Amino acid sequence: LILRDGVQGRASDIHIEPKRDAALVRLRGRHQPGGGPAAERWGLSMGGPTGVLALEDPAGENRWPEGLRRLILVSSPVGRPTVRLDWFAPATWKQMRASEAVRPPRFHLRDFPKRARVEAAARRLGKHLSERACAVNAFHCETDWLIEAPLGRELYAALGAVCKAKFISDPRRLHADALLQHYLPDVMAEIARA
Repeated sequence: LILRDGVQGRASDIHIEPKRDAALVRLRGRHQPGGGPAAERWGLSMGGPTGVLALEDPAGENRWPEGLRRLILVSSPVGRPTVRLDWFAPATWKQMRASEAVRPPRFHLRDFPKRARVEAAARRLGKHLSERACAVNAFHCETDWLIEAPLGRELYAALGAVCKAKFISDPRRLHADALLQHYLPDVMAEIARA
């Protein structure tokens, strides 16, 4: 299951462009040690807090998704990012296609979940994840143009020791899809080590 910008779908439901979304293609065919399929829930950008909120309820009610062994968060914040003027820098425009730059956003900042709600859910979920041997890998660019690194650090810290966060230093200010595009081998190797 993929959560991109808070929109849920299966890998087959999302238009995949090999250059930008190579990580989504690699999701197919991964298995648990016993041979059954291993489920991974990926949360890109606002898909991270959305995934945390979505998993918290089933975890608390003992309805854990069968086979879920890993939660992967990429450029995910603990709450709503603040609008900054540097969003409109040349490094930002290089990460967007022309069609993305001219269309209205897929979301409204006012609809983002509140920081306190996500942080509390992440703290409760972290305990459930460790009890169920479900690993969490988080990846974030130190200079992310959209989601500031401190917002990611807060979410990853709230998940607790079960979350292994890796912050990547890159002057290109990579966010979510662009981070995966440029660092996919590193991301996949880190996931394999966990």
